[in-house]
Amino acid sequence: MITFHNPGTLDPRLITTMGVNVKDTSSPIGQFGTGLKYAIAVLLRTGHEITMETDEAVYNFSTKEEVIRGKTFSLCHMNDSPLPFTTEYGKNWEVWMAYRELVTNAWDEHGKCAAGKIPRKPGHTVIYVEGSAIAECQAKHHQYFLKPNILIEDSNIEIHHGASTHIYYRGIRAGELPMTSLLTYNITTQMALTEDRTLAVISAALRLAEHLISITANPYVLEKVITAEAGELEGHFNFHSCAFSKAFIDLTVKLDRRGLVGNKTLLTRINTELERARPQPILALTGKNAELLARALEFLAKSATPITETVHVFKTLPGGAYGAAVCGFNPRILLSLDGFELGLKQLVITLLEEQLHITSGQNDFTRAFQEAILACAVREMEEKQQVYL
Repeated sequence: MITFHNPGTLDPRLITTMGVNVKDTSSPIGQFGTGLKYAIAVLLRTGHEITMETDEAVYNFSTKEEVIRGKTFSLCHMNDSPLPFTTEYGKNWEVWMAYRELVTNAWDEHGKCAAGKIPRKPGHTVIYVEGSAIAECQAKHHQYFLKPNILIEDSNIEIHHGASTHIYYRGIRAGELPMTSLLTYNITTQMALTEDRTLAVISAALRLAEHLISITANPYVLEKVITAEAGELEGHFNFHSCAFSKAFIDLTVKLDRRGLVGNKTLLTRINTELERARPQPILALTGKNAELLARALEFLAKSATPITETVHVFKTLPGGAYGAAVCGFNPRILLSLDGFELGLKQLVITLLEEQLHITSGQNDFTRAFQEAILACAVREMEEKQQVYL
């Protein structure tokens, strides 16, 4: 038997009413208000016994068969009263998912779970679940809830020691990886989840991992990723639009000399970075292009996001980019002459984007850079309306 217990009295309407999500914490793990209902349906379907006790009552859960339009369903009951769902609710869920829901529900209410039957204290709610499958989940708790062993982290993601076949969301297993990873990834920023509590877009979560790895100087993490091969998840990281740390570039070059770089896409990206770092002739603009740049800078100077860094113009930039930002000790904006051919508006957009990269310190295709762009838009609205939020 497993006991899930927490302070407070659970309102039975949380079970009998669909679409209710009331949690005691400011940032609950649960989001949908359906977890307890799913857990009850899944556990009853798999032959478990469930009892809930509060100060007010004892609730026993069971099933009764009913025929609906010629098909037999097992309707879930609480103390002989029908609930608004059958055991087919959460049809694709496994027992460990029900276990996960009961654990996180307890955590959200400042409670916990434990093996064995623990007597209920006054003012508390307990849920007792009897069955071999739930007991096995308790024994394998560490497979569903991440034990911290952090190597590096930022505000979006933690990267932990150890290989994994899963990705985690706020310490809870939240998806199957397409292949085994050499490191373990735990998303800590808010991301969209599906109804079964898995990450809606795992690729977006992995972009957060790529960004953090690209700027770290941790030699263990870097060597793991740089030497990753095709059969390992990190061997498929493409680091699109990431800015690499000097430590990353130096170690890649060193390992490449020994033939140890497994990810050829990464090698191409690093060579592009090295090419970008090589001195190129800076163009002295004249005529139409000089006027375009002056007009673009003047336009942005009157905005809430003026250009504050030195601007250098080159004939071309790596990858055919119209612009690039150099952050760090000597920040500057690089422009390609190709971008001038697209006119004043494109030039303004390019300058603004690179300025935001420098001021925010964030890379393309990240949630943080998206927020920096939106913050820029809000600043303009504030200036226009003279209303400051």
